[in-house]
Amino acid sequence: MADSVLMTILEQVQMEIQGLNLLGIDADSVHIVKVFTDTEELLPTLPGVLVGPADGESVPQGGGTNSRVDVGYPVAIGIFAADGDSQSDDFDRNLLWRERIRSKFVDQRLAGAPSVYTCRFEPREIVDRKRWLSRGLWSSSFGLRFLSREPRV
Repeated sequence: MADSVLMTILEQVQMEIQGLNLLGIDADSVHIVKVFTDTEELLPTLPGVLVGPADGESVPQGGGTNSRVDVGYPVAIGIFAADGDSQSDDFDRNLLWRERIRSKFVDQRLAGAPSVYTCRFEPREIVDRKRWLSRGLWSSSFGLRFLSREPRV
């Protein structure tokens, strides 16, 4: 079990995605990463999902209490699959992966991370056209921001 709130969130997100049993994505193809770099190095088998920190934390103005502070932890989700040049092959399946992952977390508490009281969706490209056109790689990403109420030190 992690000590930091962010690592606890990342590990829980990984486990929750693995538990979705997404058609075609094995549980061992869902990885936590420090930094998104070349997808092929991080995901030796496709399809797969990468989970990692994104941007910086946020501390909403007026959030929290005298003894607790609200912190928003950003998590990036990247979904990847080998893809050909067809505009329709596997498109619906891939979109369903994105939809199921998003709906698992948005506006929900996070089991295993008791300080997290909700999650916000931060949209990004549904399909990365450059990767699809140049490499035949279906790549989709979005952000999740987990809001956590933590004791002040």
